[in-house]
Amino acid sequence: MLYISNPIVYGQTISWSGYAAGSSSYTSGPLSAVITNTPGNYYINSSPKYHPNNNSDIHSPNNNCGSVGLLMEMDWGNNANTQNYATTLTINFAQCVYGPITFSIYDINTDNFNSWGDWIDISATGNTGALSAPSVSGCTPNTSVSGTTRRIRGGLAASSNTTGCTCGTTNVSVGSSANKITSITLKYYADPAAWALNPNNPAFQYIIISNLTVGNISCVLPVELISFDGKCKEGKKTIVWSTASETNNDFYTIEHSKDGIEFSLAADNIKGAGNSNQVLNYEKELNESDNEYKYYRLKQTDFDGSITYSKIILVDCNESAINDYSIINNLSGEGIRVLFKQQPDASLKYEVYNVLGRLMKSADFIAGTTDITMNEYPSGIYLLKITDANNSSNFTSKSFQWINK
Repeated sequence: MLYISNPIVYGQTISWSGYAAGSSSYTSGPLSAVITNTPGNYYINSSPKYHPNNNSDIHSPNNNCGSVGLLMEMDWGNNANTQNYATTLTINFAQCVYGPITFSIYDINTDNFNSWGDWIDISATGNTGALSAPSVSGCTPNTSVSGTTRRIRGGLAASSNTTGCTCGTTNVSVGSSANKITSITLKYYADPAAWALNPNNPAFQYIIISNLTVGNISCVLPVELISFDGKCKEGKKTIVWSTASETNNDFYTIEHSKDGIEFSLAADNIKGAGNSNQVLNYEKELNESDNEYKYYRLKQTDFDGSITYSKIILVDCNESAINDYSIINNLSGEGIRVLFKQQPDASLKYEVYNVLGRLMKSADFIAGTTDITMNEYPSGIYLLKITDANNSSNFTSKSFQWINK
């Protein structure tokens, strides 16, 4: 298949444990999360942050409860009187993430005096557009659906139903195994109805988002790629590839990069076969006569718009600059081992990136054999980039699958 580094991973749970206190963004495995406030910043106690189930870091020392997950604690003050004031958690997922995606929200509640109330809207999108409103279970106070949005309120102001899920858990499920999920949006408000009754005190509210679990990650597309390579002739570069079979394959795009991380268009609209069970050979000469771009990948697009990428290759017409190495995965369950075939005494630097392009770790080392620990990171696909002491890209970047056992 076109990209089989991580064909299918079922039930992958993604933790917030690496979330740095006070940060507005976080990347872990196949997700990238961003938190924004409109129109101001009302975070307190260093939230958003990972909450390890220690109540001492939540407000009001004797009347709070905690759970493990992403803490969003707010001091809305007098700004909570309208839905325009919201804290938004947007989670974008890498391609090939399928539902159902499940997570829990802890402590959606209000008080008996209607002085504050949690109000949360949840929606999601897939590769074909908006998904149906998420379903909920567990503690489900005052939940309703409007279009494709699920609204959960901690209580109804001026009614007997006010306590909601104090120290309780609401479980949320998004999509199904048939849905490729691209994003989930969670908007957190102070209940305007509570503010109308008690405008001076809609403050100090919090919720905790527990770990997310995705149904599966499947990066297998119906194009069986036999080979993907590049060659040089009289200084010019030609990209060649072969397929054993194709199903619903619309077209190919060749992308190039200077660093193996950021890619841009090199050649577009190379027609695919659509459907084929025969070996097909492709060749595309690029109008590139120098080595400004050294890294290349193949982008494949289905008739339904689904996209995936090949491995990254190095095409360097200055062959003396190429130094090869190999990767051994899951070294004693701790990480990977990098073995160089040449230059055992060279001073080098490695960088490990996740699938969303975020730098996870880096270090200097001497070529030969070096071990890179990975057990602090979740299972998934990563990219290893290696440069020499002058920070020049003499080595091909390679992707690898890490399985955290």
